[in-house]
Amino acid sequence: MEARCLVWSGRPQRYATQYWLLDGRIGLHPVEDPDDLDRRRACAGLPPYRDQIARLEQHHLRAPAAPASI
Repeated sequence: MEARCLVWSGRPQRYATQYWLLDGRIGLHPVEDPDDLDRRRACAGLPPYRDQIARLEQHHLRAPAAPASI
């Protein structure tokens, strides 16, 4: 909830949990001190950002598999 409030108020988020989808792309809202991002994420029990963005891309950007024919 904190990240969402920060983003809505125009301030950078701390853990890179807020993003947007537009025209088949994922964009990250601004992040405070990006060089220290993965350390902060690890302290909060979150995976590294590159792992999270890969999951987001898989979930949001890849076409769903066709249903199996019967």
